[in-house]
Amino acid sequence: MILERQPELYWGVIASMYFGNFILIILNLPFVEFFVRALEVPRRFMARQSC
Repeated sequence: MILERQPELYWGVIASMYFGNFILIILNLPFVEFFVRALEVPRRFMARQSC
């Protein structure tokens, strides 16, 4: 219904989601090496076990 009544708003939201994902890719590319190193940390240090 919003597509019929306010198409500018609808397509603005869709465009902002694409733009946001693109920006996140650019911002996260420098941290790929850090994420890979985080996978090498033993699980007992990554998550605390509950009692």
